[in-house]
Amino acid sequence: MPRTTIAGPASEGRGREHPTGGDMDQVLKVLGVLAVAAALAGCGNLGKSNETRINDAIPPGSAVLASKQRLEVQLKAMGQDVAGFEQAYQQRLQQRARECGKDYKVSLFASSESVRDDLAGNTCFAESDAALEEWLVLQRMAVLLTAPPLRALAKPPASFISSNSTFQQPVFAAKAGVVVLQTDSKYRLIDMQTSEVLREAEGRLDGGTLSANGRLLTVAAADGGMEVLESATGEVLTTYAVSPRRFHWLEGVGAIFSEPAKKGTQRRTTIVLLDATVGKRIPIPLDAASVDQVLSVPGKPNHYLLFSPRRLAEIALQKGKDGWSVQLVSEQPTQFVASDRGLATAVDGSYVVVAQGQLRQFLLADRQHRILPLQPLLINAVWATPRSDELLLRARVAGPVFDYRHYVYSLSRQTLAQVDSTKLTSTQFIFIPSLQRNGVIDQTKIQVLEELPLLPAQAASSAIAQYQEEARVAMSTRTQQWAEMESNLRDVELAAAGASPEHQLLVQRARAALAARNQAVSAAPAAQSRSANAPLAVLAGNARIEAVGVYEAANGVHGVGIQRQAGSIQVRVRRSNAPTILVLSAYEPVNWMLTVESGANLQAVLVGGYHQGQVFGAGNARIMQLGRNYAYKRGDGGYSALDAEVQRLTGKSIGVFQGRYDGTTFVTGL
Repeated sequence: MPRTTIAGPASEGRGREHPTGGDMDQVLKVLGVLAVAAALAGCGNLGKSNETRINDAIPPGSAVLASKQRLEVQLKAMGQDVAGFEQAYQQRLQQRARECGKDYKVSLFASSESVRDDLAGNTCFAESDAALEEWLVLQRMAVLLTAPPLRALAKPPASFISSNSTFQQPVFAAKAGVVVLQTDSKYRLIDMQTSEVLREAEGRLDGGTLSANGRLLTVAAADGGMEVLESATGEVLTTYAVSPRRFHWLEGVGAIFSEPAKKGTQRRTTIVLLDATVGKRIPIPLDAASVDQVLSVPGKPNHYLLFSPRRLAEIALQKGKDGWSVQLVSEQPTQFVASDRGLATAVDGSYVVVAQGQLRQFLLADRQHRILPLQPLLINAVWATPRSDELLLRARVAGPVFDYRHYVYSLSRQTLAQVDSTKLTSTQFIFIPSLQRNGVIDQTKIQVLEELPLLPAQAASSAIAQYQEEARVAMSTRTQQWAEMESNLRDVELAAAGASPEHQLLVQRARAALAARNQAVSAAPAAQSRSANAPLAVLAGNARIEAVGVYEAANGVHGVGIQRQAGSIQVRVRRSNAPTILVLSAYEPVNWMLTVESGANLQAVLVGGYHQGQVFGAGNARIMQLGRNYAYKRGDGGYSALDAEVQRLTGKSIGVFQGRYDGTTFVTGL
């Protein structure tokens, strides 16, 4: 078709070509196709909110999605509200988009690629995903905490809980038929009724605990801190920078523990309530570095006593629509040391007791602290029994004869009934809270006792007097035997005058051993007088005091303007001919990683430092703090102050000292 030239205004001096009718139809067709394509592209976005468009373009990471999927599986398996969870999850996704997208508006026809390009470099999404993943983990913890027991408690319980090797540190669940047993390098989760090993793994408990229903377990992390595991599967849910023994489960709520304080605050740590039901941490306004024990207040639901070094606080929890809230009810100083490994809680939860030479009782309802009238018995261990009025004790009378006996003490009657050990295969006692029975550890098994075999009860004063008389007679007999040995030794010495050097050396060794025995006997009353008030007097009676001191760990991080990071020092405790009390100190923070060899008898670990350190691998040994005392050179002022504090706690001075400016590995018990 010929084109038509239309003249323009005279001022333009030229004409313009207009498309003919056919060309116009073609243009309109193209424009129509483009319009339809655009409409179709935007059609999928019709009805979607701005937040949904942002989440579609930048979805949560694979770790979040995997954690969500595992939680959904658990919710379905437990018969819990999956729809309610999905609604809460979507609300958090919407919040994620609003907070990270801020004022960004997605146009109707914008593609996901263009949205990602527009929001590229926004770190908020990664931070939000980390928070979302933690929330999902806490939701999983909440599901597991409220689930039925991992194994039901059988009635009657099995008489024995067996393992295929020797073990230490049994950890029981308060309301489930499972126990975790620690061997040298592994721990085993065992069904208490059948002794079936439900799971076995490399690692150490180091004071770790089971939740009341047995479904969650805390263990020491390989690089310090602790891990929270699903006990049946071993899956690590999360990790925290705290010792397992300072992490306390609250049934139906979550846990209480300490965590590093936020930057810019004067505190090093913050005590927090972990509310697993809604997935949040709530700071508790308690001025303490850690919490040693968390105990329920009798007669006051959701009230708890928090024991910290020299400090006691009461908190009240209240459940609301947004989860739990915390109120600090009271705070006061206390001399009751609740961090002791020998702490025992009465079966009815009315009081706790601790053996520190004397038997100290703390009544939880009125917070009264008293020393039970059992002097001059020296008590170094105590266990609960099935009766709240009775306690099982390990004790001895003062003197060089270290003859420990076990008694059941009645608080109301003030009587002592000696345990008839001839009817037991072992006297390594425990209390099993889930069964409310005592038991004994015998090599590779736990024997569950229906009743403790007891001799007739006596008034405590009469029983102690009888014990003292029997000890006096035993000491008199031994003294007579030693006198005869000395007389015989003099005859041997005369006969050995011309004997071989080897024979004379044996005689000299016998003479030295006898002299050491005489010195120990003569020094015993003075040592007992000096250490009578020492908290570790009983444990230190015949123990070696060995100390390791450094200024810093060789792999620690510190310096001006640099945040301190604790280094690690390995300490191997070897088997020796006497119990060991280990003293560890450093200026810089140190993670003391202990390896206690089979047969070693580590009674206690005293740890000090200008910057607080942590101890891992101490097993059942008692851990006590030395404050800011530290030393890495024998003879300087720091050493004198450290030794004085050790004497205050044990009644004895440091025996063996190893000190260096820095270090990575030490061996004790040589």
